[in-house]
Amino acid sequence: LWIPSLFSGSPFAANHHAAPWDISTIFFLLLPPKIAFGITLLFQLFSAGASTFFCCRVFGLSIRPSLLAAAGYMFNNFFFHWLGLISFNAGLIWLPLIPAGIELAFRQQMKFGWVLSALALAFTFLSGMAQFWLFNLFVFITYSIYRFFTIQTRSSSTISGFVLALLLGLAGGAVQIDQVANALSHTSRGGLSPASPYEGRNHLSPRKLPTL
Repeated sequence: LWIPSLFSGSPFAANHHAAPWDISTIFFLLLPPKIAFGITLLFQLFSAGASTFFCCRVFGLSIRPSLLAAAGYMFNNFFFHWLGLISFNAGLIWLPLIPAGIELAFRQQMKFGWVLSALALAFTFLSGMAQFWLFNLFVFITYSIYRFFTIQTRSSSTISGFVLALLLGLAGGAVQIDQVANALSHTSRGGLSPASPYEGRNHLSPRKLPTL
């Protein structure tokens, strides 16, 4: 239950620093830790840029603005601020593939679009960062609803495709979702914990809504 090659030792647990089923684990299994860590960071940045470029092309942008958008996304401040924590960026690098897949499914009537969105959701779940699960799910659901009401021809197949993509995404990431669900009650966010001076900093109370 101990992973010695991550962060000078990391427990095999449901937290955002230990995602044993993330795709980057392959590098750590095949290569020395230092090399695997560097390749993982490069892989994440490249995947973020490639996903954004593909998304822009699906939306009809030409190559130059697509490259500009890809560079802007892969070199954004958030990615570089959390570059050392693999799971912080591991889910967000697949985010552009979600609207890209939905757009393919609605605009070009390609069933592959739903599969693409499902894969992006599955990779998001496997990344282990539960906060970003909700963010990518929000994008998937809201953009699907938006396209459903803006498309000219609607059919039951679009609804079934949406449901199937959601189920496939959940099934693909089930192993990590189950791990998090089982451990949630033992964490400070999911279980009973003593009050601390930092309590409430990461939670949204009604009195903070005006500020937000």
